[in-house]
Amino acid sequence: AEALFDFVKAEAQQVKDEGGSRFDCAETGTADGFSTAFTARALEDVGIGHIWTCEYVNHRSTEQPRPWPGLWEELELGHRITPCVGDSKWKWTWTGLPEALDFAFIDSEHDIQTIMGEWAFLGPRVKPGGVVAFHDYHLYDDVRTSVNMILDSVGGAELHALNSCRGLVWFRKP
Repeated sequence: AEALFDFVKAEAQQVKDEGGSRFDCAETGTADGFSTAFTARALEDVGIGHIWTCEYVNHRSTEQPRPWPGLWEELELGHRITPCVGDSKWKWTWTGLPEALDFAFIDSEHDIQTIMGEWAFLGPRVKPGGVVAFHDYHLYDDVRTSVNMILDSVGGAELHALNSCRGLVWFRKP
Protein backbone atom coordinates (compact mmCIF):
# COMPACT_ATOMS: atom_id res chain seq x y z
CA ALA A 1 0.00 0.00 0.00
CA GLU A 2 2.90 2.36 0.68
CA ALA A 3 4.21 1.85 -2.86
CA LEU A 4 0.77 2.69 -4.27
CA PHE A 5 0.52 5.76 -2.02
CA ASP A 6 3.94 7.06 -3.04
CA PHE A 7 3.30 6.41 -6.72
CA VAL A 8 -0.13 8.08 -6.86
CA LYS A 9 1.12 11.02 -4.83
CA ALA A 10 4.04 11.57 -7.21
CA GLU A 11 1.80 11.31 -10.29
CA ALA A 12 -0.82 13.69 -8.87
CA GLN A 13 1.87 16.13 -7.74
CA GLN A 14 3.34 16.21 -11.24
CA VAL A 15 -0.08 17.03 -12.70
CA LYS A 16 -0.56 19.78 -10.11
CA ASP A 17 2.95 21.16 -10.71
CA GLU A 18 2.11 21.38 -14.42
CA GLY A 19 -0.94 23.50 -13.60
CA GLY A 20 -3.56 20.74 -13.53
CA SER A 21 -6.42 20.87 -11.08
CA ARG A 22 -7.77 17.31 -11.59
CA PHE A 23 -6.36 13.83 -11.13
CA ASP A 24 -9.11 11.30 -11.74
CA CYS A 25 -8.62 7.68 -10.71
CA ALA A 26 -10.65 4.49 -11.06
CA GLU A 27 -10.14 1.24 -9.17
CA THR A 28 -11.72 -2.18 -9.55
CA GLY A 29 -11.80 -4.48 -6.56
CA THR A 30 -12.41 -2.23 -3.56
CA ALA A 31 -12.31 -5.23 -1.18
CA ASP A 32 -11.85 -3.76 2.30
CA GLY A 33 -11.07 -0.29 0.95
CA PHE A 34 -7.46 -0.03 2.06
CA SER A 35 -5.89 0.62 -1.35
CA THR A 36 -8.69 3.12 -1.94
CA ALA A 37 -7.82 4.84 1.33
CA PHE A 38 -4.12 4.99 0.49
CA THR A 39 -4.90 6.42 -2.95
CA ALA A 40 -7.30 8.98 -1.48
CA ARG A 41 -4.75 9.97 1.18
CA ALA A 42 -2.17 10.58 -1.56
CA LEU A 43 -4.68 12.74 -3.43
CA GLU A 44 -5.59 14.60 -0.24
CA ASP A 45 -1.94 15.30 0.51
CA VAL A 46 -1.47 16.81 -2.95
CA GLY A 47 -4.78 18.66 -2.79
CA ILE A 48 -6.28 17.44 -6.08
CA GLY A 49 -7.97 14.32 -7.34
CA HIS A 50 -10.76 11.85 -6.83
CA ILE A 51 -11.05 8.06 -6.94
CA TRP A 52 -14.00 6.02 -8.12
CA THR A 53 -13.88 2.45 -6.84
CA CYS A 54 -16.09 -0.48 -7.81
CA GLU A 55 -16.70 -3.70 -5.90
CA TYR A 56 -19.07 -6.57 -6.59
CA VAL A 57 -20.97 -6.44 -3.33
CA ASN A 58 -20.84 -4.42 -0.14
CA HIS A 59 -20.32 -7.47 2.08
CA ARG A 60 -17.79 -10.25 2.38
CA SER A 61 -18.61 -13.90 1.82
CA THR A 62 -19.16 -14.07 5.59
CA GLU A 63 -22.06 -11.59 5.15
CA GLN A 64 -20.20 -9.13 7.36
CA PRO A 65 -20.33 -5.61 5.96
CA ARG A 66 -17.18 -4.19 4.48
CA PRO A 67 -15.62 -1.38 6.53
CA TRP A 68 -16.05 1.26 3.84
CA PRO A 69 -17.27 3.96 3.59
CA GLY A 70 -17.07 4.28 7.38
CA LEU A 71 -13.33 3.73 7.19
CA TRP A 72 -12.95 6.54 4.67
CA GLU A 73 -15.09 8.94 6.68
CA GLU A 74 -13.12 8.16 9.83
CA LEU A 75 -9.95 9.01 7.91
CA GLU A 76 -11.64 12.18 6.60
CA LEU A 77 -11.20 11.05 3.00
CA GLY A 78 -14.81 10.45 1.97
CA HIS A 79 -14.93 13.62 -0.13
CA ARG A 80 -12.19 12.15 -2.39
CA ILE A 81 -13.94 8.78 -2.95
CA THR A 82 -17.01 7.61 -4.85
CA PRO A 83 -17.80 3.97 -4.05
CA CYS A 84 -19.66 2.06 -6.75
CA VAL A 85 -21.15 -1.24 -5.72
CA GLY A 86 -22.05 -3.68 -8.43
CA ASP A 87 -20.71 -6.37 -10.68
CA SER A 88 -17.73 -4.78 -12.38
CA LYS A 89 -17.45 -7.83 -14.62
CA TRP A 90 -20.84 -7.62 -16.30
CA LYS A 91 -22.84 -4.66 -15.02
CA TRP A 92 -21.10 -1.32 -14.95
CA THR A 93 -22.49 0.70 -12.07
CA TRP A 94 -19.94 3.49 -11.90
CA THR A 95 -21.52 6.68 -10.56
CA GLY A 96 -20.20 9.80 -12.25
CA LEU A 97 -17.02 8.20 -13.62
CA PRO A 98 -15.29 10.75 -15.89
CA GLU A 99 -14.68 9.97 -19.56
CA ALA A 100 -10.96 10.76 -19.09
CA LEU A 101 -8.86 9.15 -16.34
CA ASP A 102 -5.32 9.85 -15.19
CA PHE A 103 -4.96 6.54 -13.34
CA ALA A 104 -6.70 3.14 -13.42
CA PHE A 105 -5.98 0.38 -10.91
CA ILE A 106 -7.28 -3.05 -11.92
CA ASP A 107 -7.44 -5.36 -8.91
CA SER A 108 -10.71 -7.28 -8.69
CA GLU A 109 -11.08 -10.90 -9.80
CA HIS A 110 -7.78 -12.27 -11.03
CA ASP A 111 -8.99 -14.17 -14.08
CA ILE A 112 -8.42 -13.29 -17.72
CA GLN A 113 -12.08 -12.69 -18.57
CA THR A 114 -12.57 -10.19 -15.74
CA ILE A 115 -9.30 -8.35 -16.25
CA MET A 116 -9.86 -8.04 -19.99
CA GLY A 117 -13.45 -6.87 -19.42
CA GLU A 118 -12.31 -4.22 -16.96
CA TRP A 119 -9.56 -3.14 -19.37
CA ALA A 120 -12.11 -2.93 -22.20
CA PHE A 121 -14.16 -0.53 -20.08
CA LEU A 122 -11.44 1.49 -18.34
CA GLY A 123 -8.62 1.37 -20.90
CA PRO A 124 -10.23 3.72 -23.43
CA ARG A 125 -10.90 6.20 -20.62
CA VAL A 126 -7.25 6.44 -19.57
CA LYS A 127 -5.70 9.53 -21.14
CA PRO A 128 -2.60 9.22 -23.30
CA GLY A 129 0.22 9.49 -20.77
CA GLY A 130 -2.08 8.22 -18.03
CA VAL A 131 -1.17 5.21 -15.92
CA VAL A 132 -2.73 1.75 -15.71
CA ALA A 133 -1.70 -0.42 -12.76
CA PHE A 134 -2.40 -4.03 -11.84
CA HIS A 135 -2.05 -5.86 -8.53
CA ASP A 136 -0.91 -9.41 -7.79
CA TYR A 137 1.16 -9.74 -10.98
CA HIS A 138 3.56 -12.16 -9.26
CA LEU A 139 0.84 -14.29 -7.69
CA TYR A 140 -1.48 -15.19 -10.56
CA ASP A 141 -0.70 -16.54 -14.02
CA ASP A 142 -3.94 -15.01 -15.34
CA VAL A 143 -2.86 -11.54 -14.18
CA ARG A 144 0.48 -11.88 -15.97
CA THR A 145 -1.18 -13.26 -19.11
CA SER A 146 -3.77 -10.47 -19.14
CA VAL A 147 -1.22 -7.73 -18.58
CA ASN A 148 0.92 -9.08 -21.41
CA MET A 149 -2.13 -9.23 -23.72
CA ILE A 150 -2.97 -5.63 -22.83
CA LEU A 151 0.61 -4.46 -23.41
CA ASP A 152 0.59 -6.15 -26.82
CA SER A 153 -2.69 -4.43 -27.70
CA VAL A 154 -1.57 -0.89 -26.80
CA GLY A 155 1.89 -1.12 -28.37
CA GLY A 156 4.80 0.97 -27.20
CA ALA A 157 4.07 0.70 -23.48
CA GLU A 158 6.75 -0.51 -21.10
CA LEU A 159 5.85 -2.46 -17.97
CA HIS A 160 7.33 -1.23 -14.68
CA ALA A 161 7.16 -2.74 -11.20
CA LEU A 162 6.76 -0.95 -7.91
CA ASN A 163 8.35 -2.25 -4.73
CA SER A 164 5.60 -4.71 -3.83
CA CYS A 165 6.00 -8.36 -2.88
CA ARG A 166 2.70 -9.31 -4.52
CA GLY A 167 3.49 -7.59 -7.77
CA LEU A 168 2.22 -4.07 -8.33
CA VAL A 169 2.99 -3.31 -11.97
CA TRP A 170 2.10 -0.37 -14.18
CA PHE A 171 2.52 1.16 -17.60
CA ARG A 172 1.96 4.59 -19.08
CA LYS A 173 -0.60 4.58 -21.88
CA PRO A 174 0.96 5.75 -25.15
